[in-house]
Amino acid sequence: MLFNSFLFIFIFLPTVLLIHYYMVRRKSASTILGFLTLASLCFYTYWYPPYLVLLLVSICLNYICGILIEKGKKSPIRKAYLTLGIVCNLGLLCYYKYAGFFVENINTFSGGNWPVLQIALPLGISFFTFQQLIYLVDVYKQKVRPAGFVEYTLFVSFFPHLIAGPILHYKELVPQFHQMKEKGFQSTTFSAGLALFSIGLFKKIILADTLALHVDPLFKAVENGYTPSFLEAWAATIAYCFQIYFDFSGYTDMAIGLALLFGIKLPCNFNAPYKATGYIEFWRRWHITLSNFLRDYLYIPLGGNRKGGLRKYQNLIITMLIGGLWHGASWNFVLWGGFHGMFIALNHGLRHYFYLSAHSWRAVGWLLTFLTVTLLWVLFRAESISGATAIYKGLFDFSNVIIPQNVWLIFPEIAQICLSQIGIGSGELQYFKTVPLFFIISLVTFITFMMPNTARLFDLNVPERDTPLLGSRWHFQPNKSWAIMCAVLFIMAITLLERESPFVYFQF
Repeated sequence: MLFNSFLFIFIFLPTVLLIHYYMVRRKSASTILGFLTLASLCFYTYWYPPYLVLLLVSICLNYICGILIEKGKKSPIRKAYLTLGIVCNLGLLCYYKYAGFFVENINTFSGGNWPVLQIALPLGISFFTFQQLIYLVDVYKQKVRPAGFVEYTLFVSFFPHLIAGPILHYKELVPQFHQMKEKGFQSTTFSAGLALFSIGLFKKIILADTLALHVDPLFKAVENGYTPSFLEAWAATIAYCFQIYFDFSGYTDMAIGLALLFGIKLPCNFNAPYKATGYIEFWRRWHITLSNFLRDYLYIPLGGNRKGGLRKYQNLIITMLIGGLWHGASWNFVLWGGFHGMFIALNHGLRHYFYLSAHSWRAVGWLLTFLTVTLLWVLFRAESISGATAIYKGLFDFSNVIIPQNVWLIFPEIAQICLSQIGIGSGELQYFKTVPLFFIISLVTFITFMMPNTARLFDLNVPERDTPLLGSRWHFQPNKSWAIMCAVLFIMAITLLERESPFVYFQF
């Protein structure tokens, strides 16, 4: 069941909200938790019922491991239980997500002919696996204590975050579950949730899905041998850069908004990442909860920066290689993560060995970061190395610069110079629709760099302060102006709801 579907918006969500707030007024706290757990499991079951069993097995396994770790107190066996839990979690993840990739590579490098397993990837497995790994480690470090089974099941399966995050800590969520009855219905929080959900829905359907109409055909064509022109390659690359941002941040806004409808606050996951002036800052702004997980549960255990500069850079690259592989079973993702790791290490090195004035280098740092991040999205989007290579060739093939004929008709004098002296060609571009693509890219560029993001508008507890063009005048208030604006965004999105395209991160 997709957040951007008629079934979810007009049937599932209203039904769950009505029953929930009826229970908040009339029933016990345990009954409320039980109902939300049941609703969340039904939400997951709708996608593919057999995998509900897998989710429940994973939940039971981790809950039992958590209890055993807690009961072990200071006994060495606690570490054995933790190891068992980690191995079982990673084993399930590797089987369902990486088994086929592993067999394919064995066949490639050994010349073998082992049958490649075709396994449907369980929805959200990467997210609920990482979340439960965090839980086990936190129990082991005595940061949290296991509560009841229903609370734990809801912690993992709470439908606003189940499919694609944010990745949560047990202590961030479970205490809020116990406060739902006491807090009751809070109109301001509920209004903020509706507004955030509407904005996220608009970002997904109107912005991200419109960009996808220009991105998907070209990336599909290059996998079938098509050679993109210079303009087609750049247009698709820039469009995808914004598509994935508005798709994933739109999902996150919807998830946080849905949780607010129940009085639950989820952590911020995006904070204007394309305004970052370096890779370190980018990963503090992009998919923040994953970045925190990689830092706290992988980079620091590897040694962090405690064993000298070279080990620090090595640990950064290893961490990001694993982070890339987490996104998918493909060498594209490994390369994508590896390049990000190298750029983060380079960013640390420049900070350490050179003093760069913030004012002098801020614009240069932003330009280099945005450009390289955009180029690396090609690896992320392409289905194969060959597909990514075709796009990269197009990006830098200056002998294949073709301008659409309708553009030359607008600027005939310039056309004459370009065609006769510079060597720029004229013709029809199959995968470049001039006017609509120019309009949508101009719109998303303005929104990304000039408008305040939702983290600012809704005060989502982000650590750094930006100064957007419109400042604090647009900070959310439950008033008529905000209601009209969000209603307009919601109605615009609803008109194109029949698309029902899945979110990009649902595949992970």
